[in-house]
Amino acid sequence: MKYFIVFLSIFLFVSCDSFKNKDEKVVKIFGEIQPPRVCSEDNKKFFVYNVMHDSYLWASETPSFTREEILNFKDDKDLLAAIKREVPRDRFSYIMKKNDQNNYFQAGINVGFGFYPSLIDNGTNVNIDFVYPNSPADKVGLKRGDVIVAIDGYSIMQIRESLVLLDKYFGTQEKNNRVLLKLQNSKEIYITSAEFKIDTVLYSNIFEKDEKRVGYFVFQNFIGTASDDINRVFGDFKNNNVNELILDLRYNGGGAVFIAKELVSLIGGDRVRGNIFNKVYFNQKYSNYNRIEYIDKSFSNSLNLSRVFIITTSSSCSASELVINTLKASKNNIEVIQIGSSTCGKPYGMIGGAYCDSYILPIQMENVNGDGDGAYVDGIAPRCKSIDDVSLDFGNIDAPSLSAALFYIDNGSCEMKNIRAVAKDREEILEGFGRMYGIF
Repeated sequence: MKYFIVFLSIFLFVSCDSFKNKDEKVVKIFGEIQPPRVCSEDNKKFFVYNVMHDSYLWASETPSFTREEILNFKDDKDLLAAIKREVPRDRFSYIMKKNDQNNYFQAGINVGFGFYPSLIDNGTNVNIDFVYPNSPADKVGLKRGDVIVAIDGYSIMQIRESLVLLDKYFGTQEKNNRVLLKLQNSKEIYITSAEFKIDTVLYSNIFEKDEKRVGYFVFQNFIGTASDDINRVFGDFKNNNVNELILDLRYNGGGAVFIAKELVSLIGGDRVRGNIFNKVYFNQKYSNYNRIEYIDKSFSNSLNLSRVFIITTSSSCSASELVINTLKASKNNIEVIQIGSSTCGKPYGMIGGAYCDSYILPIQMENVNGDGDGAYVDGIAPRCKSIDDVSLDFGNIDAPSLSAALFYIDNGSCEMKNIRAVAKDREEILEGFGRMYGIF
């Protein structure tokens, strides 16, 4: 079933100078391809096809289709999916609604229920991994660890087996979609989709460990509104003399590069200022756009840390991985102690651009750090392995990954004890936008 092909559609969204044609009157999205002037379904398909043969990182490997074959695809998304099947390294390129892109990245607003679901119990139930504050889910009392066994009377397996039901309940949501959730504890809750603001920091706290003051926060989204959120958290940490940091990126699928750069600066301060943030490489046709980006911004609330603990899972992706890889560069002289499981494996980025009512985000660049290290297509492996126990809330010191980080601070090594297993193996259920950013 196409909705359950496991690919992590989580993007690194970056800004880039627009390309222009010779008379510079028409600003293009990128490269030599510009959006169709007439937005027919066929023109949208040809546009996507041309983009993927032009500025796509693997343009030389993009399959060729005849005009008739292009016209036979259901729509532009269907065509993109066919191209990606022929380029196995690409689990990430995607098309989304233009309004969703604008609302999310710029305004930090989403329409939906406000919780992040994953399949558990061999795909028969849905776990709620976290709930956004002040979202519809939060207002009806749903919380991390709740288990959904049915929606509107349909079992989760019935929903999975029907593309219509799957799209209705786990596809892109519109306002005022009212559904009845049945929980594992037999409780039934009505919830109605609505617009809600994205809080990029889901939790923060300061733990005292002897002479150590440990700042801990769960960072969820690299979007424009995150700048104020993370600066507020680091300001609190700075004012309270925090000298150790645990950054929880378990469900952070990435986002804007300038936020990643800001986060690196807040962690490293003077240690990283002026150093290389990343090196960016395009395909051969656009190699003249290859560049080096530097950490050129400083903040009064930077912690100037010599080490940082970062908690990850396979849902930690893109900009999350960029932060880890950047901090690891030798010139920064910062020890990165990663805890949890390997990240998703996306050393790539997108420029992206609008066309008609849509926004396309194809892989267009590859990233490496100041040492030239990258290519972590199998993910970045942790130093200390730990499971993600969804039955324990953020900040619970018994949660395996947080417990492992605090143990390391006390003992200078990973825990050697056997961590109790949790019989709830996660599998993604969302596609596209929801899968990318943990938004539902």
